[in-house]
Amino acid sequence: MTEDLYAGDEEGKPEYLFRAQADSEAVFHGIQEDMERLNDFCAFCIQKTEERLEELNRYAGRSRSGKNRDEDSEMGDITAEVRDGILELEIPNWTEIRRVHVRAMTLLLLGAFTEMSLKVVMQFLCPSESAKFALSSDESSVDQRLRFLREVCKIHFDEPAESLSVRMETMELSAAFARGEWQQTSQAIASLSLPTAFDAISTLLRRIDRASAIT
Repeated sequence: MTEDLYAGDEEGKPEYLFRAQADSEAVFHGIQEDMERLNDFCAFCIQKTEERLEELNRYAGRSRSGKNRDEDSEMGDITAEVRDGILELEIPNWTEIRRVHVRAMTLLLLGAFTEMSLKVVMQFLCPSESAKFALSSDESSVDQRLRFLREVCKIHFDEPAESLSVRMETMELSAAFARGEWQQTSQAIASLSLPTAFDAISTLLRRIDRASAIT
């Protein structure tokens, strides 16, 4: 599996994305399209961050070789100062954005997408019962929606260990961010494989899709 997300093109979509079956209910085809859009947006953010880093490194390199000169109307030649600012401030900042912040954003959006997807499945399969559904504080909203699908909609499926792990990591990330413990979680965020996270949620959705077809 690739290290980072990538956008689909005319040749096909990334293998880690959920694909509804040909005979799936319409709600699952809608979820497939939503996941593709989420993936493309996150891949775009990653790409633009990488392009910004490449641009800064190229500029710093041209400054070192004398190909770039920066001048100020009062201070004169400030090429060295601009280069040092890029090397000491901008490149480290953008590296951290690429390594942690964009990945954290992606994981939080994936968590929100998971909850939204389960909600629309509930509304589609059990419209009258889901209208009465109310979240409690006893367990996570995703866990409650999964239980609703099993107990009320009578869909028989087990959650994959992979998706449970991704959900737990995402919840911990969200809680740490809310507590201001960003630095403590940055290393864990940087080590997570985003395609693997998407693939794990895709596996969960695939199981629900297939189980709903035989109920």
